[in-house]
Amino acid sequence: MLVATYEITGTSAKLYDLEFVRTHYNIYPWIADGNYLCRVLRLPSSGIPYLARVNRSARGLRVQLYGERPLRCNDEKILRELLVFCMGLDSDYRLLEAAAVNDRVLATALEVNKGIRPKRYSDIFEAVCGAICAQNVNFRRLYQMMELLAKRFGPSLDVFGQPYFGFPVPTEVANKSVTELHECKVGYRADRILRAALWFVTDPSAKAMTPTTLRAMDAQAALQKVCEIPGIGPYSAAIVLSAGAGRQDIFHLDSFTRHILRQFYFAGQAVPDEELQQFVASKWPGIGGLVAHVLTTNTEIWAARLGCEGFRRSGARL
Repeated sequence: MLVATYEITGTSAKLYDLEFVRTHYNIYPWIADGNYLCRVLRLPSSGIPYLARVNRSARGLRVQLYGERPLRCNDEKILRELLVFCMGLDSDYRLLEAAAVNDRVLATALEVNKGIRPKRYSDIFEAVCGAICAQNVNFRRLYQMMELLAKRFGPSLDVFGQPYFGFPVPTEVANKSVTELHECKVGYRADRILRAALWFVTDPSAKAMTPTTLRAMDAQAALQKVCEIPGIGPYSAAIVLSAGAGRQDIFHLDSFTRHILRQFYFAGQAVPDEELQQFVASKWPGIGGLVAHVLTTNTEIWAARLGCEGFRRSGARL
């Protein structure tokens, strides 16, 4: 049933390019449903799922919330704040525009990706699963793995006669077997996902692993903290901090971003990772995560505009 309807207004909401965001990086439980951008959100305190459907309004964005239980007390406010975070409405992309003034590569990428905004995971465990599923795999498989994990272990809501699924919380995964996780086509990642879920359930420090606490930490300290989670190394930790904690300063270095940096900023030279990280920190202080998002979106399109035809394809649109 429809439990709430409200609008998100203000400059960020008015400038939000819903069509662009709706058609890029729809990693489940994000869904492009007609003209709507949808995903199931869960109340942090109870885990109760609600479907958020977002479309454009005259003053910004219109949100419809559907659920099987009425909202109580502060529930609407909590879900509203969570949706604002997940949709990246708190990101300031004017910082990118300023950085692109004397950077032809970044300026071209921004021109192609004018409406870009991040889609974030709703909690750190979901981000950890997303980071593990992203290890050594193409985007199509990542999308499939996250969808299967949600559909097999997460809660479901029936809206308009159609099921929508939320992502499972650690307790819903920790009691499963590696064999059951394998059925979600995650391959060798099954053991890592299970160990991560068990860590969140049993380790006392897991309760303090929140987006707020991770954003407040020094970047290096935050990376080290996230690396305490089983199955998470430096690359995956960077994804967790960027897509799970909403940090704008963490640049994830993988085969794709490494190739982009070397090709467009170092004339194709095999520059070592340490030098690449120093370059990012110096050139884009505080916004490395935003830069990585732009450079890895529609890369083959903006690369062609710079005269580099046939560059590796981005997985932003499947």
